[in-house]
Amino acid sequence: MFASFFGRRKSRPDIESQFQALVASARTPAFYETDGVPDTMEGRFDLLVAFVWQAITLHQSQDERDVAQALFDRLVDEVEGTLREQGFNDKGFAKRMKKLVAAIYSRFEDYAGAVKSDDPKEALARALAQNIWLSTTPAPGAYNLAEIFLKNLPDRGAKGLANQQSPA
Repeated sequence: MFASFFGRRKSRPDIESQFQALVASARTPAFYETDGVPDTMEGRFDLLVAFVWQAITLHQSQDERDVAQALFDRLVDEVEGTLREQGFNDKGFAKRMKKLVAAIYSRFEDYAGAVKSDDPKEALARALAQNIWLSTTPAPGAYNLAEIFLKNLPDRGAKGLANQQSPA
């Protein structure tokens, strides 16, 4: 009852289980220990965003836009909940959320553009390096992540990637 009053969306059990699997994937220690993803709040956020982007892309390519939208909504709810847990409930909260949602959209666009490029592995590694490592030069870990994400996506020419839209 109060969830809708306070603007929080109720998550479907299937969406929740998918989202928790994405969170678990993004928390895989090897990404931090071997690939060098910064083990910071920002690093964990950026890696989770990349995993959610991949899942959304897969769902969109299978004409499951409602599932893609629900995953996006669940990510936004998670970000909002994390900020509130950290005590960000002040007047500037809406501005912070707006900036973070804009950052998510920006990353989704970066990754979507990368997989459509002539050299998707290189372009995706560069986009991941820019967003996760804050570097213009991809580290080996960025190439590893790019390979992981690309092997699980449909062909670049598939209708889902060719016509991919950001959820909102």
